[in-house]
Amino acid sequence: AASALAAAGVARRLSDLEARVLRSDKSRRVEALAACRCDAGGGVVLPRDPAAIVIFGSPRSEVLLCLQELYQKDPSWKNKYVIITGTEAEVKDICRALETSQVKADLIFRDTSAKSTDEGARFAVKKLQDLGLSDQDVVFLTFPVIARSGIDALVHYGLSEGKVHAALAAQGVDVDGDGSIEDAWVDSMYKMMQNKEWPGKAPEQKKQSGMEEEAALMLRGVAQRLNALEDRMASMMEGVAKEEVVGLMQRVVRRDSGCSELQCQLQDKISTMEELLR
Repeated sequence: AASALAAAGVARRLSDLEARVLRSDKSRRVEALAACRCDAGGGVVLPRDPAAIVIFGSPRSEVLLCLQELYQKDPSWKNKYVIITGTEAEVKDICRALETSQVKADLIFRDTSAKSTDEGARFAVKKLQDLGLSDQDVVFLTFPVIARSGIDALVHYGLSEGKVHAALAAQGVDVDGDGSIEDAWVDSMYKMMQNKEWPGKAPEQKKQSGMEEEAALMLRGVAQRLNALEDRMASMMEGVAKEEVVGLMQRVVRRDSGCSELQCQLQDKISTMEELLR
């Protein structure tokens, strides 16, 4: 009996390995976009007592099915706040499902004016802030292909990524068999994920995202210049405000104020130090 159990265990492991190897590149991309935290068995891990459920509407039936399953697994969730953003039809369908699950109307906040992921995220975060829940665990439900962009937008507007828990895994949809999940759509969203972008993200937001890389490149150059000067300026440290330089560098990394202004200040300070050593 022990040998049979062991053999069965090996067979299961082999089946899991085969499934992983044979998955299409498209499936792997959608799995990454779904952004779910899963246990060893592939099940989605969600907080037991979330403060709210945030739903980005979708015409896909899988989203409504997942919503119903969430309340079936834990009926106590009917006492949680629900924040919905989407088209009028999407919000109406979601509210109908919530009514079936006996969620009280005064716990539901809806928005049908959002025209993009960015606008929807802004609404959701603002509502969570108004409720005093923006620092607590929330369950995030939307179609897997757009989940990652939704999370990035929610984090941009103030939520902690570790507190946002995606509910619908890629395994919950027929990625390869459903022709409506077009390759071009998946590829586009995957590229957005890589660039930390999302639908509706304003140009200035995109520029701000690139400032961190710009600052990092500049600081690497600063570090090289400072290392070259380190030995030569040992006897002059009392006359140079080293702490001020370090403080400026830290401010550039944090982007507490205009990056270009701080870069100029930092470069000026280095230039002054170099002049002193000539």
